[in-house]
Amino acid sequence: MNNLPVIYPNETIFSWLTRAYLLSGYVNTKVFYLSVFNTAKVRIHPYLNNRLNQLAAQSLHTENELINHHTLYPLFNIFALKENQESLKSKLLSNEVLAVSTAGITQFNFPLFHGHKYCPSCVKEDLEKYGCGYWHIEHQIPGICSCYKHNLQLHGIAAGEHQLDKKLILPPKNMQIVPASSGDNKFACFSASLLESLQQPSAQFNYLQEYNHQLSNKDLLSNKGQLRNIKIVQELKEYWATLSTYSSNELSVSDALLKFEYIGRLYRSKEHYSSHPLKHLLFMCWLFDSDSNRLFKGSQYEKRVPNQKPTKKYCDEKIIEMIN
Repeated sequence: MNNLPVIYPNETIFSWLTRAYLLSGYVNTKVFYLSVFNTAKVRIHPYLNNRLNQLAAQSLHTENELINHHTLYPLFNIFALKENQESLKSKLLSNEVLAVSTAGITQFNFPLFHGHKYCPSCVKEDLEKYGCGYWHIEHQIPGICSCYKHNLQLHGIAAGEHQLDKKLILPPKNMQIVPASSGDNKFACFSASLLESLQQPSAQFNYLQEYNHQLSNKDLLSNKGQLRNIKIVQELKEYWATLSTYSSNELSVSDALLKFEYIGRLYRSKEHYSSHPLKHLLFMCWLFDSDSNRLFKGSQYEKRVPNQKPTKKYCDEKIIEMIN
C-alpha cells in the first residue's frame, strides 16, 4: 500500500488505520496489515502505538506529528523516568512490541479498561463534518469516562483477546446519550487540557517542582518540608466525591486509587519512581484547582527569600538610577 489517508484532528492511530482499511478494498485485515506492516501479526494499541516510522513513511504526516498528536506519548513521557524517555519514543518509532513498562512505569495493581472509548455526540458531529465518526485520542486517556467537550458519558468497546482482538472498526452511531457527573466532567476537562498543552513541543514542566510550589502555597507542607498527608488525603476524597468508580463504570477510575495511599510516592524525591499518569492526573487536578495552565507557569513564579539583604551590586545600580 503506497499511501494512507490524511489523519483527522486528534484521531487515534487505530481509527486512522480503520479508515484506511475500509477505503482499501482489502478482503480482510490480515491482507491489509501485510500491505502496511509486511506482517499480519499486528495488534493496534488504543493509545500507545509502535511502528509509527512505517506509517509516517506511507503518509503525508511526520513521525513527530503522529507521536505527539495521535498517541498518548506526551502524557506518558512527562511522567516517565528520564532514563526511560528516549527508550519510550524509540519503541514507538520501531517494530518492537511496546509495553507501558518501557516508560519506567511499574505494573499498576489496579483494574483499568483496555479498549476504545467514544462520545456519541462527537460521532454525530464527525459524521456531519467528515462523513464518518472516528476515535479521539483525548477520550482514550486512562480513567476518563466523560467527554470533555459534551459532558456526556463515554461508551467503550473492549479490545484484546476474545474481545475486539485484531478487528478494525469505527465507533457505532446513534448510541444512548447519558449526562456525566460533575466529577467526571471536571476530570475529563483537566486531562484533555493537559494533553493539549503537552502536545506542543515547547510545553514542558518539572512536575515535582510545581507540586512543591503549590503544596507550599496551600500550606500543605510542614516546616521540614514533609507532606501533611492526613489533610491532603481528606481534601482529595472530598474533591473527588462525585467521580465515578470502576465498580459502577468500567471505563472509570479504580476504587483503590481513590484511597490515595500513593500520594507520598508521587512527591517525595527519596521514594520517587515513575507512577502511572492516572495517579498524577487525580492529584494534579485537585492541587491546581482544575486549571492545567498553572502547571506551565513555574518559571514566572517570583522567587522570594525572606529577610534577604540587597547585594552591593543591586545597591550601586539603585543609587545610579536615582542620581540619573
